[in-house]
Amino acid sequence: MKMDRKQYENGMVQAVGDRQRSLKSSAVTHGEVRIVVVDDDPIFVRRIEKIAGNVGVSVSSCVSPAELFLKMEFYQYDVVILDYFLDDGELDGGQIAHQISHTPVIIVSQKVGFESDVYHNWPQSVRAFIDKRSGVTSIVRVAREIADRNRLMNR
Repeated sequence: MKMDRKQYENGMVQAVGDRQRSLKSSAVTHGEVRIVVVDDDPIFVRRIEKIAGNVGVSVSSCVSPAELFLKMEFYQYDVVILDYFLDDGELDGGQIAHQISHTPVIIVSQKVGFESDVYHNWPQSVRAFIDKRSGVTSIVRVAREIADRNRLMNR
């Protein structure tokens, strides 16, 4: 049976919708996965928000450690995605992560090669270091996996 263009397009839309629903329902938990992104690059944050939104992950963002800590007083997040080098220069990602004890942290950076030098000082809250060049899809996927695993362990 041959499909016309309209049937093909409807089938593709259905396939994409099915894929997004399966990603959304892949969480082992109930409720939306909530992440907070701490990064001073608005383009990176927008890209994370777009990809995360497509797979049922809610994103909040901030540009400074002070803003992060204020948000964490009022909201509970499943994962913190934290740029190692923020422009404010007060604290680096490792120092910020030391102040976060109950939420898993993913450190991201475009500058690589230093992570092995400082890795031994990272707190247990740091679950991953990801090179930003690996792509926002990979970062969101890892954040989702960490959130799912953490929720499963805390059942």
